[in-house]
Parts: sequence; C-alpha cells; structure tokens
Amino acid sequence: MMEEGVDELQFVGVLKEELRLIAEWSLEIWRDYYLPEILTERELDGFWRRSYSEEKLLENVLQGAIYQWIVLAEVRIGFLSFQPEYQTNRLHLGKLYLLPRHHGCGLGRQALAYIQSVAKDLGLAEIYLYVFRKNARAIRAYQRAGFSIDRLEVTALEGGLVYDDAVMICRLTTL
Repeated sequence: MMEEGVDELQFVGVLKEELRLIAEWSLEIWRDYYLPEILTERELDGFWRRSYSEEKLLENVLQGAIYQWIVLAEVRIGFLSFQPEYQTNRLHLGKLYLLPRHHGCGLGRQALAYIQSVAKDLGLAEIYLYVFRKNARAIRAYQRAGFSIDRLEVTALEGGLVYDDAVMICRLTTL
C-alpha cells in the first residue's frame, strides 16, 4: 500500500553508456550516507572501487545483472540492480540506493515491493542481499519489508579491508 502523497515509482533500464552515471551516483550516495559512521574514508574508497567502478558495473551486467533507475515524477532518484539465479531459485538484490534526500519517505519500501514482484514474476522463491552490519537503518528497513538476517559474514580482502555483512533473505509466498 502506498503512503498518501507518494507518487508511484517507475523502474527504467540503465543503458550501458549510463553505467558511468551509476558509478558517479554511487560514490556520491556512499559519501553522503556512509561517512563516517558506517565506513572510514579508506574503507569507502576500497569497497567502492571493488564494486562500483564503471568497469565493475559493466562486468556485473555481462554476468547477468540488471540495472534500473528508480524514477519519481520523471526524475531519477536512485538505482537498483538484481540478478536472477535460477539454479538456486533465488534473486540477488545487489544494489538499492536512493539519494539521501529521498530517505524516510516510503520510497525504499516501494522499491523493495517492486523487487519482490519481479522475483515472484520470475517464479523465484527467495531474495537475498548483503548489507554492512553497521548499517542499522538499512537493516531495519529491510526487516520492515519482510527480510530477516540469515547469517553474519566476515570476508577479508587484500589490503586489510574486511567486509562485515549481514546476509538478509526474504522468502516469497506463493499464491
């Protein structure tokens, strides 16, 4: 159910030549949202380069990830990416970002409802995602949308960086 006064979102495919914009947006959003409470400058730089450089985004697309702009009243306000994994009957929600000025308005909930409908339309039973464990606000938002923490996962990377994530899942009901 939509909140009163909130327009319905649209989800528009990202063109390959727009991946550079996704990279730029992600860095801006990360800086606004993650520094300094969730990530240090060093962590942000390392994690961003590993996952959001234009080359990494193109690599994701070539591996089957679908990128979409989140559009409100004909204005781009964020983006998401997902990848169906038919062999495991799951959908991986790889990215979901709104510009910070659009947080707390129910738009993230609409985007998650959209992802749930995509997974159901594809006949998939579960959605999973990774979220920084320190990102309590996002974890609460995912929990409100029906996700639960499946496990905590710590992954050491080169250069001393460490992903400290909650892996969250949403099991979809079938009609």
